[in-house]
Amino acid sequence: MKKQRTLDKQQNCESNPAWNNHSVAAKRCWVDDDKTEIRSEIPQHLVDESDFNFVKIHLLEPLS
Repeated sequence: MKKQRTLDKQQNCESNPAWNNHSVAAKRCWVDDDKTEIRSEIPQHLVDESDFNFVKIHLLEPLS
């Protein structure tokens, strides 16, 4: 997910006509903001997409 979102953001930046008009420092700031946004999306994505259930050991019964 992180790699795909990074590539999407990169394509959006490069397709923006104003991208080439910015200085290197402005571009770096823009990229850093995008990285921060992606990092903040990862934990929520993991929570939304996870499907983990703990084994309910207390419900297991021995066979007799």
